[in-house]
Amino acid sequence: MKKLCQVLLTLLFVCLVPLVVNAQSFRVQCPTSTITHPVAATSEPAYTGPTYTGTSGYPTAPAHVNGAIKCQQISGGDGYATMGDGTQTYLFSFGPLSGLTKIANGQPGTDFPYEFNTVYGGPTLQPGDPATADGAVSGPNPLSTFPYNGAVGLVPDLDCLSDPVCRATIPSSGLDGHVDPRQMLDVGVMNGNIPAPLIAIDEDDELFLTLSNVGMVMRPDLFEQHTVHFHGYPNASSFYDGVPDASVAINIGGSFTYYYLAPDAGTYFWHCHITPPEHLQMGMVGQLYVRPRQNRVPVNGSLYGAIRTRLRRVHWQRCHPMAPCTIRSRCLQSSTARQGKRRSCAFLTWMFRNIRRWPRSGFR
Repeated sequence: MKKLCQVLLTLLFVCLVPLVVNAQSFRVQCPTSTITHPVAATSEPAYTGPTYTGTSGYPTAPAHVNGAIKCQQISGGDGYATMGDGTQTYLFSFGPLSGLTKIANGQPGTDFPYEFNTVYGGPTLQPGDPATADGAVSGPNPLSTFPYNGAVGLVPDLDCLSDPVCRATIPSSGLDGHVDPRQMLDVGVMNGNIPAPLIAIDEDDELFLTLSNVGMVMRPDLFEQHTVHFHGYPNASSFYDGVPDASVAINIGGSFTYYYLAPDAGTYFWHCHITPPEHLQMGMVGQLYVRPRQNRVPVNGSLYGAIRTRLRRVHWQRCHPMAPCTIRSRCLQSSTARQGKRRSCAFLTWMFRNIRRWPRSGFR
């Protein structure tokens, strides 16, 4: 009886494994509109004022549409790096699965929705593309002419289109995030980059970053999960923070789309947060640039006016409603103001007294 139970448990385990694997699927996500960005932009709009005004929460429509929707897809897997002496070093690494031509030419792989949600129509993608298609060789190469920057693997969901009930729930194009995993594996396996693919967005952008775990073909003994963590970045929700004990980890054969707002300009780095001493040290780390709003002040516009409007908003949020104060120095004289608010007002007062010395915008 004991042996029979062991045999039945073994058979049950063998039958359940394919079900678990089948439950994992690659998908991408890049919406063309959100509440903050009702219409998908094809370029960064000029900054004309705060996205939202008032202190009663977020309305159904923004006062000004700032920034845009941006999307990017990356793979989590492995690869090799060739050292200066020719030695190849094995890596755990992220690789590009969108913006291939941009990355090949040294640019960020971040796309607008109209670029990302594009189906590849060329010859079958090959491992190493776009370098393979370009015929890249050792040493300097000309800029890539590979004709695709969209999400690798994105194809119409034919199964859903064939079902009248399902078809009514997706766009007529059939693009609902469904992907062909063969394309993703052809390009993503053994295609790790170090540093990881560059991400660049603008303040006020909404970023949808899809991580697909393509596995580690050189280490089939490992079943490594991966995450994305924006180091030192002001994330509104821990669910998208990439720390395993507060977020989710992506298994081999699965995808997860992280959502970020871009509230603060700056230079950051991002990395995998699964066993950081191992994954980060072995190459799963990249750079993140958040370009400042002042870059989008119209040419010959007033940088002073744009920053002054922004700081007024920041100051109002800090001081309202418990202890209203103004940007003038009289807020420093309030006997009931707390020390922290006095320092905040002092800084803002100094800022407005000196900001006129700053140059006007117009550079790009």
